[in-house]
Amino acid sequence: MLEEAATDVLWHPVDNSYYMNTCAYVKEAWRDRLSEVTHVDGTTRPQIVTEQTNPFIYNTIKALEKLNGIPSLLNTSFNRREPLVETPLDALRTFQKMPINYLVLNNKLVAKVEEPAPKRQLQH
Repeated sequence: MLEEAATDVLWHPVDNSYYMNTCAYVKEAWRDRLSEVTHVDGTTRPQIVTEQTNPFIYNTIKALEKLNGIPSLLNTSFNRREPLVETPLDALRTFQKMPINYLVLNNKLVAKVEEPAPKRQLQH
């Protein structure tokens, strides 16, 4: 979440919450829009992002905010029925198995490319 939006979105956000190691209540006005990151008790574990602490993610969230009005994105454990992803190769392997189209990896955007369907032979 963008640092400048934290007080608009959260009740009493903790300063310097850069590692998702704190908890804050999501304000009622934002709970529907942030339902994926809001726990049943109304809390979330925010990672507050500044341009100084993480310029790439900060600028990514700013660009998304221009598109959808939400100054936040979902950051979750990236694994699928396997241990946590720890290396770029692990990330690429997991990405191929998941129903998602894009992955940000080492400040690069990776997109899945659909393989063309095999050509069918006409039968006479």
